Amino acid sequence: MGLDDLFSGDPGPDDHRAKGKMCATSLEASEDASTNRQAQLPLCLPMDGEAPSGLPSEPPPLPWEETSGSLVDLMTHRVPRPNSSEEESASRPRTASELADGASMSPRYRDLFNAMKDPDPLRADEAFDAVLFDRNQAVPDLIRAYGFFADDLLLRYNAVQLLGFSGSPKAVRILIQALDDPAPTIRAEACRSLEDLKAKGAREVLRTRLGDVSPEVRQAAKEALARI
Repeated sequence: MGLDDLFSGDPGPDDHRAKGKMCATSLEASEDASTNRQAQLPLCLPMDGEAPSGLPSEPPPLPWEETSGSLVDLMTHRVPRPNSSEEESASRPRTASELADGASMSPRYRDLFNAMKDPDPLRADEAFDAVLFDRNQAVPDLIRAYGFFADDLLLRYNAVQLLGFSGSPKAVRILIQALDDPAPTIRAEACRSLEDLKAKGAREVLRTRLGDVSPEVRQAAKEALARI
């Protein structure tokens, strides 16, 4: 089963957590099928119980099984990504250093982030998934992307969410910075990403978000503090 098979269907192009649930369901179905095949396997074995040469003892791991942590687990509690038309006032001009960060981004990741704005939701999702499965490898460029796309709510949000999925402690500093983002949607997502990273060093600053003006941020901070 390929990635295209796992991600087929219509879970809502902007809801990666819904997609995660769909992956989990597909994986369970694959495991059931594998169990059934293994139950039938002895019928084909020689009398001595040895497996025929060339027959793999176990199926190869899926991409997310080869990484630390579980992407399926991480992707089960996210809310839908914001539309780029939301909270337009939450954007701000980029600083000179952020523009420099953007210039130093890998062309691959810069192109993938721009592709996340594609009007075709399938292409936009493909770009997101390409960064998602790079995980730790993408962290330096994700950190640069958060500043470089300061004037774009959706891409800023994607950078924060992907940093949480990365599993890297190097993402903690920029996520703490994102707790002061002008957009409440992004502040809440920064709370969730710090929760995903189990960032115990961020507990103190997360407590400051318990008094946030946004109910969504207050709830996300509360849940993060309870789970870190």
